[in-house]
Amino acid sequence: MSDLLETVTVTIGGKRLVAWTDITISAGAEKAVRQARLTIPISAVTSIAIGDEAVISAGGESVVTGYVRDRDREIDGDSGSATISIVSKTADATESSIEHDTGHIDDATLDKIAREFGKEFTVIDKRQSKGKPAPHQIVPAETLHKTLERVARRQGVLIYDDGDGSIVLADKPEGTHAGGIAEGVNLERGSVGETEAGRYAKTVVRGQSSKGHGAGALRIEGVASDGSVRKGRTRIILHEGDATSADLKKRAEWQARRAAGKGLRMQATVTGWRDAKDRLWSPNWLVQATSDRLDIDQLMAISTVDFVQNDGDGTIARLSLVDPRAFGDKDPKGKKKQKVAEPKGEVVVVE
Repeated sequence: MSDLLETVTVTIGGKRLVAWTDITISAGAEKAVRQARLTIPISAVTSIAIGDEAVISAGGESVVTGYVRDRDREIDGDSGSATISIVSKTADATESSIEHDTGHIDDATLDKIAREFGKEFTVIDKRQSKGKPAPHQIVPAETLHKTLERVARRQGVLIYDDGDGSIVLADKPEGTHAGGIAEGVNLERGSVGETEAGRYAKTVVRGQSSKGHGAGALRIEGVASDGSVRKGRTRIILHEGDATSADLKKRAEWQARRAAGKGLRMQATVTGWRDAKDRLWSPNWLVQATSDRLDIDQLMAISTVDFVQNDGDGTIARLSLVDPRAFGDKDPKGKKKQKVAEPKGEVVVVE
């Protein structure tokens, strides 16, 4: 099915699948793999095989590119139905072990690691700060996503996928959606919440440098403070790999800012799958959220999006949003900006 708001096309094994009645597509800024689930007639399921190549597009634009993952059938009296799930090509990056002659790269950057150990994937590098090259060794049996994640944690980088099944690396929101989400305009249902969970008054990142000796190299730490959190809450993180004092300070600030951003969250159900300029709602993009009753009027970052189309709901998008600091951005702008302090960092040498 499709409706006037969005024409959705499902192609499996090179053939267009017409007889589907319900679809949900899920994507996220912290999800390495997009997924889709479709309801189809039970008679149609036998023509679909696990592992078939699949593409789901909306208005001619790819939303998921990958493979059929699951195929399920159900009967209830005289009626019956079937569901299939489709996963992005990046599923293999999260599940398959790396095969490489040496498992080692000298002077490796995050994008170079992705391309060397994942030659079958397209890598889109949208980072504003590329990070310093350093030797990288995989852990035996490690997946591509796991080895990337070890470096991404240190550098404050998000790893997710796009509609073409490519791996995306980003350290800031990619852009800002047009039009926004507004009560009385396109916001059908919404909620806003704040939490202290995961937030700390002091975040300490401890590490060592391979260059130099003494306390200035072997006992250094970066510290970030969040004045919005009550005193006594401290988190200590042990930095993996070689680090400079600047690296530790940057990571401490990233962790504190990220936690502060996740302290403000919003759920929004909106009409249609696109913004005011016809762009599909996209993870790691900013959007202006405005609602008097929810007491919010500021930029928010899209954490996850579920694209839904069925007879009951029509064509809607369910968005999970967080304060932009959760994804490395700075202080959000807005008339009713929530009180989330901007963490401040420092470097400490432990004597």
